[in-house]
Amino acid sequence: YYSYIIAEADLPQKERRGCFVFNSCLEFGNQNDALGLFVLAIGKQREASFLKLIGEAKESGEIAKQIQVNEAAQRAFATAFTIREMSKFKPEREFLRSLANSYFESIGTSERVSLREAN
Repeated sequence: YYSYIIAEADLPQKERRGCFVFNSCLEFGNQNDALGLFVLAIGKQREASFLKLIGEAKESGEIAKQIQVNEAAQRAFATAFTIREMSKFKPEREFLRSLANSYFESIGTSERVSLREAN
């Protein structure tokens, strides 16, 4: 997922698709109405996807045993959000890759995003 976001940063501005979930969270997430609650629910679904993947990775021994799955899922979502938003004004792939890899290091996995993957 991070590789996809980073690769998209290389596209010309008019070709970038953006992210409905992230953009909606920024625009409407602090509203206490039906739209705000809906947007937050979608964000929670995305975070739940990370929770499932990280839980499976912990079960299989791909990440450190001491990692708290809930916290790691929140940071995974925040990292994706940060990469997406930072790419709007600082689209340098090496910088964005370092954000993703810092997250991977924090959960004790050998997984890394390479610049080749981000193409």
